[in-house]
Amino acid sequence: MGFETPPPLHPNCGELTDEQELMEFIFPRKNERILLPKSFDGTNEEVVLQLAHSKNTEVHWYIDERYLTTTTELHETSIHLQPGRYQISVVDEKGHFLKQDVLVEKTL
Repeated sequence: MGFETPPPLHPNCGELTDEQELMEFIFPRKNERILLPKSFDGTNEEVVLQLAHSKNTEVHWYIDERYLTTTTELHETSIHLQPGRYQISVVDEKGHFLKQDVLVEKTL
């Protein structure tokens, strides 16, 4: 018993081109508010930001258009934030851009 040859891919389902590389925030997700983590002594901890990218590339991170850091391979960084609204943006080495507004709130 043999296997049948699969049908050809639909034109809209082709492989990713360089212009279609994908980035997605892992944390925070869209419309997700961030609660400031607290340590055991009650001080605010850093907020961890995470990004998934379909390619092994450099990603430059910004908070409110202020440069934060550059990551490679594992796209994760952390920052001390005060309660308020911020815009997180990232740009990869090919110029692909992603931004997201977030709300940071104090925990009780």
